[in-house]
Formats: sequence, C-alpha cells, structure tokens
Amino acid sequence: MLVARYPGRLKRSYYDIWYPALAPSEYLLRRWKKREVTWENFESEYRKEISQSDNAQRHLDTLREISRSITNPNPDFITLLSFEGERNPHCHRHILKKIIEER
Repeated sequence: MLVARYPGRLKRSYYDIWYPALAPSEYLLRRWKKREVTWENFESEYRKEISQSDNAQRHLDTLREISRSITNPNPDFITLLSFEGERNPHCHRHILKKIIEER
C-alpha cells in the first residue's frame, strides 16, 4: 500500500492501493526536510493530522479490515510503501505502523 502524497515514478504494478491521505501534509513534510521540526514534533503533528482527517480514519479502518480478512494469506502483514529507504528510522511509515497497531 502506497502511503505517499504522490506516486512519483513508482509503477502502478508495485502497489495495490494508494492512500495519499495517510501521508504527511506537504506543509509538515517540507518543515521536516528543512529541519524546522524535530522528529518528535514531526511525529506529534503527523499523528494529529491523521487523527483529524476523516478520510485518513476511513483508510485506517479499511487497512484493519484487510489485515483481518480471511482472504489475506498473512493477516499480520501489510506492506507500506513510500520513498524513504526502509531502514531510515525517520519515515512516516514507522509512525503509521504504530498507529495501525494501536487501533
């Protein structure tokens, strides 16, 4: 599942669902990239954006349903894609993973 604001050059065949509403706002992302906020502040603001977005909440509900679906071969496994390297600890996917696990 692609959780980036824009798909960029990522081929459509690489992801099943695209949820731009689960990506940080352009404003927050720009502030992070310019180092205007700490990672802790970024996480707090990102969580606030997600919690205040009805669209994001619907997507989270859908993710929960997919993960619990009997047709999902591994209900504990959902792949979240964005453009940061997977090992980069400063990627919103890690925060989103925690949000999903908390639901």
